[in-house]
Amino acid sequence: MPGRRAIVTGASKGIGRAIATLLGERGYAVALVARSQDLLDGLAEELSRRSNAAPALALAADLRDVGNAPRLVEAAAAGLGGLDLLVNCAGATKRGDFFALSHEDFLDGFALKFHGAVAMTRAAWPRLRESGAGHVVNVIGAAARTPSADFAIGGAVNSALENFTKAMADRGRAEKVRARASASSTSTRRTG
Repeated sequence: MPGRRAIVTGASKGIGRAIATLLGERGYAVALVARSQDLLDGLAEELSRRSNAAPALALAADLRDVGNAPRLVEAAAAGLGGLDLLVNCAGATKRGDFFALSHEDFLDGFALKFHGAVAMTRAAWPRLRESGAGHVVNVIGAAARTPSADFAIGGAVNSALENFTKAMADRGRAEKVRARASASSTSTRRTG
C-alpha cells in the first residue's frame, strides 16, 4: 500500500530483512531497527536504489534495553510522518540441551524477543491507534506450538509472544489496531 509507514525490528538479517525489503518494494516507508548500524545503512541504501522502493530510515538500537523503544518509535514516526505498521521480528534464541543452557541464556532470549516486542508495541500503540488502521505483526516461530528438547528457550519465548499477541488482538478490536502473529519455520530461524 503506497504511502504507508512501518517499523521492522530485526531488519538487518534474515526474515526481518526480507520483510523490510518486501514492504519497501510495496511502497512502505520503512524504519529499519536492529543492533548493527552498518547492516541497516546498507539495507537503507539498497532500498533507496530500487525505483519502486519508498524511503528507509536506519535506527540502530538494542531492544534488550526496553528504554530504547519509545525513542525508536518517536524517531520513526518523526522521520516517516507517522506510523501504520509495527513488525516485531527481532530475536534469536540459543538452542541446545536444557541443562547446558544457563539462566542468563533464558533471560537474554526473553529480553530481546519477548520484552523487546512488548516494549515496541507499548510505545507504538498510540501512533498505530492514531492511524485509524494500525497493525502489529509479531513474527513467532513454529516452536510456539511444537516444542522440541533442543529449543526450550525459543519455544517458551514464542509461546509467550503468541499469547501476548492474542491479548493485544482482543484489545485492538475496540481501538482499531489489528494485532496478529505470523509464524516462521524453525528451520529458517537464526540461532546463537
